[in-house]
Amino acid sequence: MRKYLAIALAVAMVLGLAVSSFAAETVAAGDTKITIGGELRFRGEYQENTANWMDNGTKHTSNYDTRVKLAIKADVNKNTTGMIEFMTGGATNDVQTWDSSTGNGSRGVFQTGNYQANAMNIYQAWVSHVNSSLLGFPVGLKVGHMPLKLGRGLFFNHMKQGDDAIVLFADPTKALHVGLVGIKFDEGVATNVTANTNSSSDADATALVTTYKLDKDNSLGLNLTYVKDRNFYALTGGNPYVANNALNTNFQAQADVYNVGFNADMKFFGVDFYADIEKQWGTCKNCDNGSATAATYNPRNLKFSGLALMLGAAYSIDPVKLTVEYAQGSGDEYNLDKNNDGIRDDTKFKGFITSLGAEQHYTYVYEYRTRTAANAGLNTTNTVSNVGGKWETNGLSSANAGLNNTRYIKVAADVKATKDLTANLSYYNLKSVKGTSMTAALGNATKAARISTTSGVTTVNNHKTSTDIGNELDWVISYQIDKNLKYWVEGGYLWVGAAWDYFDTVSNTNKGGDDIYAIRHGIQLNF
Repeated sequence: MRKYLAIALAVAMVLGLAVSSFAAETVAAGDTKITIGGELRFRGEYQENTANWMDNGTKHTSNYDTRVKLAIKADVNKNTTGMIEFMTGGATNDVQTWDSSTGNGSRGVFQTGNYQANAMNIYQAWVSHVNSSLLGFPVGLKVGHMPLKLGRGLFFNHMKQGDDAIVLFADPTKALHVGLVGIKFDEGVATNVTANTNSSSDADATALVTTYKLDKDNSLGLNLTYVKDRNFYALTGGNPYVANNALNTNFQAQADVYNVGFNADMKFFGVDFYADIEKQWGTCKNCDNGSATAATYNPRNLKFSGLALMLGAAYSIDPVKLTVEYAQGSGDEYNLDKNNDGIRDDTKFKGFITSLGAEQHYTYVYEYRTRTAANAGLNTTNTVSNVGGKWETNGLSSANAGLNNTRYIKVAADVKATKDLTANLSYYNLKSVKGTSMTAALGNATKAARISTTSGVTTVNNHKTSTDIGNELDWVISYQIDKNLKYWVEGGYLWVGAAWDYFDTVSNTNKGGDDIYAIRHGIQLNF
């Protein structure tokens, strides 16, 4: 199981019991009410330059996918509820891509196709009980597998797949809600453990979540999360144990991380204001390799200092809703290497830590469909070069990294054209907090080809870092065909900035990256 540097949690809808809306109900024996519902969703998508914005190789891809949900909710009485929801996909996704089966049942001349779609997995499975007489106010317990999210999801959002958790919650007053959540991310089995390492290899988290509702339009939230991961390797090169042949021992990476978050939703003079601020600190033991050779491996402890914020305002003038939003997450940077020994001088990781699902969190193209400017690697082997004593940072090779090393300004309009037709148009100006090169990690040229020295002057031909990610326009147009049946078209176009520049090894010249875009349509029935 992939380890995360830090994970925060809170039950969706402020530890509530919200589930999909169902249409069909039937009454079982006694007072138990059984509610059955589900979803059928089919989508087709075309992507251009999302994986390759250079003048070589494959430039586009397209496919269709299916998602099926089937849920059963049992309300035994007003105090006790059980929930089971099945969903297609696997441990890391929720869709079945068309014709993605490993086998088929076709015979004859064309022995392809004729296969069965993949199996259903458990998305939710939990029991909840509320007692209003024990302490004189409602207290409750919820236990099982459930979707989880903290605040507006800047730091932690596992709504897509869910986690195993135990939730204790209480409502001392009508305005105050308090929750204590324990979650199990990994019941690991320690291996290669020696006397100087911790024999535990579990990954656990605990969160205290509070919400205070001032009135129907204004509320405040505060949460504190502690994550303990004793088999951590997300930022250490992919291995929690690094051997030191000279000392004949192993070093185990361990993370202790804290995240405190404050969020607010307020309304003044008809304008909705919202904010989410997240601050992180903690220690990562044995997380900085210090040296690439096992014989001289000398691990160091690193400190975390991530920070992120989101500020927004929305105003509605029927039939239009206008939104302005600013968001930013800190980025890491390799500070001056005064000794030129390939080891960062400082012992801080400044990047904002995120733990998110493989889904869209803000932009459709930049964050959802192509790589981001996030810099999550601590090892010097992940950097491009040490020019002028300063390490350059790389973009991640995967999407869905959230606000790590990214800031944006968003202007959006939601329009309800008719009863059944709605549209959203969002424009983003995108920057990285620390300069980055989106192309560096692709390895499109050797280091010798990228870096040259003439008369004592060193030039990085294609990877001058830049904070200019670009500008993106996103859209969603949705039409309600019938009750619970909708069709929509969505997508985005990213005008890439200098961070996407690359060095062309054929012409030996620097080039700007091609613009990136994607478009998707879908139809969905809820019942």
